[in-house]
Amino acid sequence: MFLLVQKHDPDCNLNITQLIQSKGYPWEEHKVTTADGYILGVFRVPHGRNASSLGRPVLLQHGLLDSATSWVINFPEQSLGFILADAGYDVWLGNMRGNHYSHAHVKYNPDHDEAFWDFNWDDMARDDLPSMIYYILNQTKQTQIGYVGHSQGTMIGFAEFGNLNNSAQNNVSFYGSLAPVAHLAHIKSPLKYLFNTSTNPEEVWHTLCGYKDFLPSSYIIK
Repeated sequence: MFLLVQKHDPDCNLNITQLIQSKGYPWEEHKVTTADGYILGVFRVPHGRNASSLGRPVLLQHGLLDSATSWVINFPEQSLGFILADAGYDVWLGNMRGNHYSHAHVKYNPDHDEAFWDFNWDDMARDDLPSMIYYILNQTKQTQIGYVGHSQGTMIGFAEFGNLNNSAQNNVSFYGSLAPVAHLAHIKSPLKYLFNTSTNPEEVWHTLCGYKDFLPSSYIIK
């Protein structure tokens, strides 16, 4: 006989600021408006638990279908956001347009206006990333910033910093790429094959992945 015991994780229903605070770190919430009107939620951990002075700024950028929460979701010694803060860095956690913390626009309502969702990762590289970088530099009065990207966060970094016509690359002191992505030719995700087996692939897509909002907090995802 087996007894199934379900344990409740106290962190599972916390938002990012509650997660940061629960681990004993200071935090700030900032709003960054891009040139095309998207309002991005950016969070800051200015220093570690045992310090008060500000160090060099570093921006951490999440991957596809993710948010800044991924940098602070584990224990302090397992979360890069906390590790860098304790190492003396001024840590900034970015969020791309359309995710949970960047669900706003100066003109469009994401729940009613399809135009809000008319964007791609190129817009993130061209508008979101430099907007966050320049905002952080202005707030910290620094001339350079460190950048660490994960997955999609690396792809937009390659696109933005690799363009010699963009000035943002001159403001980046180092670039760390975690699980870097440059092209998708060899993708092995089951999603690549799922829709070939369905008689109504559009319905499958909307059920699993959402309509307009990709992978929203629906009952399927939960």
